[in-house]
Amino acid sequence: MDQQVTEPLYIPSTVEKKRAIACLLFMGILMSLVSQKTFSVYEYYYLGMSIGLWSVWFFVVLITLIGLLVPLFLILSLPLLIFWFGCIGFAMTEARHGVYNHTNAVFRLFVGVGSRLLSLFEVQSEELPKT
Repeated sequence: MDQQVTEPLYIPSTVEKKRAIACLLFMGILMSLVSQKTFSVYEYYYLGMSIGLWSVWFFVVLITLIGLLVPLFLILSLPLLIFWFGCIGFAMTEARHGVYNHTNAVFRLFVGVGSRLLSLFEVQSEELPKT
């Protein structure tokens, strides 16, 4: 007999969706971290993703500033900048639809970086109830 393990799917509220989109717009990160210490699985996912995306943003800005001195870096920074804006747009669309826990390696990388940084400040995710 094949037993299938199913995880309970968390369905985010409208307020959580709005908070997730605000987190992707940078100021929401600060507002979320100041207002609470535990987050739902959905909010924690998008908070981690937004911190990861903004970490990459600062890296792209650094490359762009170096590119003002060395033109080769400026040429490299333009595709990275376009990629970053595409990721932000896609993440906002997914957050609006309530989708989280992507299987895409790029988004997993962003969430991993963000979650690692969140763990430094003891920010926690609420556990899903076991059914």
